[in-house]
Order: sequence, then structure tokens, then C-alpha cells
Amino acid sequence: MRVLLVEATMDELLELERGVTELADGWEIDVAVGTRGALAVLGAAPFDVLVTSLDDGELLEEARLRYPEVARIALSAETDHAAVLWLLRAAHQVLSKPCRADALVRNLQHLDEALARVSEDERAASGGIDSFAAAGGPLATLLRDRSRADVASVSALVGSDAGLAAKVLQIANTDFFSRGCPVVDLPTAVQRVGLEALRSALACGLFASTRQPERVSLAVANAAASLVPLRLRDEAFVAGLLSDVDAQLLALWGLPASIVDAAAAQQVSASSTGPARDGGLAVVLQVARAQVAAVAHGTLRVVARAA
Repeated sequence: MRVLLVEATMDELLELERGVTELADGWEIDVAVGTRGALAVLGAAPFDVLVTSLDDGELLEEARLRYPEVARIALSAETDHAAVLWLLRAAHQVLSKPCRADALVRNLQHLDEALARVSEDERAASGGIDSFAAAGGPLATLLRDRSRADVASVSALVGSDAGLAAKVLQIANTDFFSRGCPVVDLPTAVQRVGLEALRSALACGLFASTRQPERVSLAVANAAASLVPLRLRDEAFVAGLLSDVDAQLLALWGLPASIVDAAAAQQVSASSTGPARDGGLAVVLQVARAQVAAVAHGTLRVVARAA
């Protein structure tokens, strides 16, 4: 994997490079100072990941437009949620600055595994996706109604659409909102982000409506939730809801490994025969999908979620 590190000054850049190089195994690390220097380097050779702490957003936006196949990670010292959300218009992930080298390397390792599964054309297709939520309009309507909007009602609406759920989880798993703990379920995601920040995310255009809801994914989510103990139901529901979303996109957006790996295993098993190769959520999703297929008679009947 080839990584480009970008900082505003040479001193900051050398410190970041030292930390990553000491922990990286077999990666090619390049460096650049400033937006102009970074764009020159990106134009001269192919890269897999761009990591930048430049806070004006210009580099991220240019990279998004010119090099969509490159994963984009922003390091930010912002303390205002609106500024973090604005970065997510062009960045796939936002990590806190200063960022410990080992934490950054763990993120890069996760990305490396995801990128290894797909071609460069597939990377470009996923990298150019900013939002595919189908329920952005209803979410805006609900959030405008302050007497009705709360964590429970917003979580229920977010859970009705895979794209909306993936975007909320992307936001919740930024360092700013996650507080260092991966967020794998929707009630926690909505609570961590907060209703005001979700209103800001809508204002930033993070929930553009570009597709129709997937009834099959919702049925698989409900079936998966019914198959596991109560403490795992919210996570199993999310894994089922996102099981048809490109696993590489989920990894790019910084979703937790358990969700990404379950989606990847499900997508591999869909193109092969036999049981899922990975255990845990992957097996649950395979059983859930089989249940949904068994009750489908022309029009899908949604499996009822266990109480």
C-alpha cells in the first residue's frame, strides 16, 4: 500500500512520518507539505491513501474530484462539530489531531485489507460515493419537528435505510463523536452524534437522496436481530441492514471491523457455495438471508423483529 502524508510544515510532517514508518510493515510512505505540494505528488504517481491535517478542506476536495480511487483521511484538531461534519463532505474518515501513530496505523491496516479485495476501478467507484441515503428528506422533516424528534424516533428512521444508517455510523465513528470506542449500533450512534449535529449534517448535504430503500436489506436486518441474544441485537440489525453495501465503502467510511468483515464475508458467500468462511455475524447473516429467501413469495414478507 502506498500512503501520502501531508502536513502544513516540515517539522509536523517529519514527526508524523517517523511515527508511521516505525510501525508500518511493507508500505511505501511519501510526504508532502501543503496543498500544492500534495497535488503535485498525487499527480506524479498512484497512491492508495491520503492522510492530511490541512484544515482548509481544499486538498481533500481536489483529491475527491481528481483521484476518487484514493482513500482520504483527515486529521483534525477541530472542537466544533460543524467543522468536523464539513470535513466529511470530502474526507472518508476524520481522526483527531494530534493522532497517535499506532491508532493511525490500525486504521490504515484496516483500509489495506479492504483495498486488497477490489480493483482500482472499484476503488474509484466507491471512493466517489459521498452519500447514498434514501431517507434524507424524511429525516429532515423529523428533525425539524422538535416536539417529536428524539433518539428513539430518529434511530428508528435511520434504521429503515441502509444508506442513511451507513452515513450516521460514519459520522459517529469519527474520533470527535466516538470518544475512542467503535460505534456498532444505531441508538448509540444517534446519541453520540446528537440531534443538533444531525441537523448540521443535513445542512452540509451529507444525506443527499440518490436511491430507493432496500426492502431485502431491512428484512435481513430484522431476521438477523431475531437470531442473536438481546445484547447483540442492535449490532446484528446493523450488520444485516448493511450486508448488501459494498464492504470496501464501509471500510473507507471507518465503520467498525465487525460490520465491515460481516458484509465482506456475506458478499463473498453470495458468489460462492457453502457456509460463510468467517464465524460470528457472518454466519448469522447467512442464516438470516436464507430465512428471508424462504418466506419470499413474489413479494417479500418482512421477518418480524423479536421483542
